[in-house]
Order: sequence, then structure tokens, then C-alpha cells
Amino acid sequence: KHTAADANSGSGKVLIDQQGINGNQYYNYWSSPVSGSTAGEYAVGDILYDGTDANVAGKSFTPMQVTYTQGEPWNGSPAVVDGAGEVTTASIIASRWIQGFDNGDFWTNTWVMQRETGTFTSGHGFTMKGNGANGNSGRGQNWVFKGKPNDGEYTMPIDIDRFTLVGNPYPSAISADAFITANGSTTGTLYFWEHWEGSSTHHTSTYQGGYATYTLVGSAAAASLNGNGGSGASGFFATNVANYKIPVAQGFFVRAITGGAPLTIKFDNTMRVFEKEGASSHMFRNSIDTKRVSLRYVSPSEFERPLTAVFRSDSTLEFDRTYDAEMMGRQEEDMFWTYEGRNPGVIDVRPFDIDGGIWIGITAVNEGVHTIKINYLENFEEDLYILDANGVTHDLRENDFEVNLEAGYHTFQLVFKPTSTTGYQDVVTNSMHVFYAPDSKNVVIDNFDNLTLKSAKIYNALGQVVKEVSKTDLNQNKITVPFNVAKGSYFVTIETTAGKANFKIAAY
Repeated sequence: KHTAADANSGSGKVLIDQQGINGNQYYNYWSSPVSGSTAGEYAVGDILYDGTDANVAGKSFTPMQVTYTQGEPWNGSPAVVDGAGEVTTASIIASRWIQGFDNGDFWTNTWVMQRETGTFTSGHGFTMKGNGANGNSGRGQNWVFKGKPNDGEYTMPIDIDRFTLVGNPYPSAISADAFITANGSTTGTLYFWEHWEGSSTHHTSTYQGGYATYTLVGSAAAASLNGNGGSGASGFFATNVANYKIPVAQGFFVRAITGGAPLTIKFDNTMRVFEKEGASSHMFRNSIDTKRVSLRYVSPSEFERPLTAVFRSDSTLEFDRTYDAEMMGRQEEDMFWTYEGRNPGVIDVRPFDIDGGIWIGITAVNEGVHTIKINYLENFEEDLYILDANGVTHDLRENDFEVNLEAGYHTFQLVFKPTSTTGYQDVVTNSMHVFYAPDSKNVVIDNFDNLTLKSAKIYNALGQVVKEVSKTDLNQNKITVPFNVAKGSYFVTIETTAGKANFKIAAY
């Protein structure tokens, strides 16, 4: 490989095979390893071909260009093949689902429909749903990217706190670590979409999927249902993956971070690596100064979420770029690392402290049994406990932690030393009265034992802070918080020098 600009010349084209999820309702996140008629640009309709008959013996492989439909029911169709297994009619793709996401706000869903004629610059990714082959099941539909092979450097602007769907632009794998290191304007976290088997319509509310997450020191699998880890290229993130090689044509999300300079995303040839198709594209880290704990949450509806904690001496308790990872694609019912003044996390990296702990948040939709278990451990020999809201520790090495929760937001802590069976929750709850006063529309915190308060926050059922008591008001024995909000259940979390407690209130 070389570090200069595009060294390709001539009019030849390269054909590159890659496999995608078959389902009509399942998204693949792609990028193109080739350009179309203009160098450094592509339209999906120009470069995508049907590769269904790639393995027909004795056939000179001449893939047919994919065709597209725009009408309802917005489903693709598989290729039609003859008795010899050769394609007679190419696959049809519903162009409605060919979309891009460039320098947008992920939380407000700023996707742009491009269809097969929209122009992407090399390095940008796109979404596309499958053609419904094999009854929508499996990941095996073969697609062919045909065009001038990409080479050289590709850059694109991005603004602070914005997301962009990018992708490997080369006809070779690239090093995820090299990409992260070279792009100081990003958070250093890569997000890979995994669409679960099970979606049966195109309605967004029925989508079943999540984002697998990768940083320089850890990875976390996507959320899943009934233990199904998804069918995407990143499905092997079920255990920690290091030195990940991003496959040809793989798309993924990145986010810009304050302080990065310049505010651009860059791909260049120094990131490219040689990796044979089908070879193992990852290895496991076993650094002697790194401990890992992966937890797995199981909801009453059997939704599952893995979280990763990494303990390293070169990290901090603050957000460490390229190490910590915020959660993307949070589910209605979910578990996450929770922090003061930070977004929920899926990978937490910090120095190991035997007396410390990591706060866990759970949002419950319906009352039922929620489970936290050990997913895997690496270089971790210490004890491992869940500290519940009553101040009681539960040994995860002995048994999974199972707790019946009401709908709403709940907090726990991952700790490494046991406590006594007498919980601090009782100390706090017996020393104050917290209630909603409907006539005045206030939340009242009556601190009748005059405990020293460190913080008091009110959360909605999604775990979002809707009110926070000022430090000045914390000194009062009776705190009144104006609370003219939507009717429903809320949770007041109060931290004192004697411990922390949760109170449920109902606004009506």
C-alpha cells in the first residue's frame, strides 16, 4: 500500500463480492469500494450488481445490474435463476430504503432518501434492505460492486456533536484502530448496525435491532432478542474483539466531539490491511494491565443488552475519547451505565478501585422480573456484586441477579466488595418523606431528620432527568420543587452522606 493520492489509472473495473442480509425488512449498512463514472463518487444504481450465480461451475461470471422498484409494498424480489443456477432476471431492490445520513442529528432521525440515483462521495455509507431471498432468512445474498477501485485519501466535514454514516471505501479491509487514531475529531467510537431476525413490516416502531459498539480498548455486542445476536457483519462482538478489521463495503456510524481539529472524517491508505475473505478478522486482547467485565441484562420480554466495563490504569473517571462509548439506539426497556452529567454508556473504562463501583440504570416498561448476569470476564479475578436499592449486595459469581421491578427508572451499582445485609436505603427512606402535592403541583422533599443532602433529581419513566434541585436548596429541611408536568410515574433519587435512595411518586 502507499500513502500518496489515487494511483489508479486506465479504464478497467474491479468486481468485488460481498454478502448481505436477505430480508425485505432488514437493513444492511453499506459503503462502496468502487467509484462510478466520476472518481470519488458513486450512485448505488451505477455500481451494484446481482451476484446470485457467482459460484455456478463452468460459468464466466458476468453479473447483471440490479433493478429497482419505488412502489408499495416497498419490498425487493430475489433473482430468477434457470435450471443451471444462472440468473435470468436480476434481483429487484426497493429504492425507498437507499438512504444516507450525513452530518445529522441522530436523535431527530435526519435520514435522507437517495434512492438508486442519489450521489454519495466515497467514504460515505448508505442503507439498503434485502431482496427477500430464501424466504427472507439468513445472511447470504451475494452482491457485486463493480467500478473503478477506490484508492487514496477521502475526507468529509462534520460538525460538533453530529453523526455521519460512513463506510470502508476501499476494496480491502481497513483497521478500525487506525481509523479511530487518525480521526481525532470523533468520539473514537464506531457503531455497527445489527438487524435482528423477526421484523415483519417496514414500520419503524417494529424494527428490532441495535448497534454493536467498538473502541480502542473494548467492544460490546448489539442489543438482541431471545439471545439472537443479529445477522450483521459485527455479530461476533458477543465477546470482546480487538484489532478489528472493518470488512469491504461495511458501513458504520461515527460522531464528532468538541475540541477535535480539524472537524473532518478521513480515510487514507495507511488504514488498509490485507485480510483474506473468510479469514478471522479479529483477535482477543489479553493485556496484563487490562481487566474486563461484561454484564448481560435480560428483560421480562427477553430483550437482552450486554454492557462492557474495562479497567485500565491509563484511563480516568471522566469520558475518555477512544475508550468510553455512549449508548446509541437505546431501547424502550434497557440497561446502561449511568453518569452524572453524561449520556448513558455501553462501554465504561476506568482505573480499577476495589472500593469503587459503576452505577447502572434500568428502564422498565412493565412490572416483571429483570435479570443481570455475567456475560464474560477477562483477566478479572476479583469478587463481583450488584448493589441493590436497599444497600444489599448480590454475588454475581454465585447466581444471576433477579429482581422484580415496577415500570419506571431504577438504579443499581456494580461493586467489588460485599456490604452487610442492613441496607442504607432504609436509613434514608426512614429519615424523609417525598410526595407530590397535586393542588400546588409541587414535589415536596421533607428531610425531617436533617440528613446532609448531596443531590436530588427527578427522573421520568425513561430515565431522563426532568428536574434537579439546586445546591442552595439542598440545605433546606423542606424542599419544594415546582412540578407542572405530564401525568404519570416519576422517580426521585436522593443522595445523602448516609447513602442513596429512590422514591416513586405519581403526578396527577
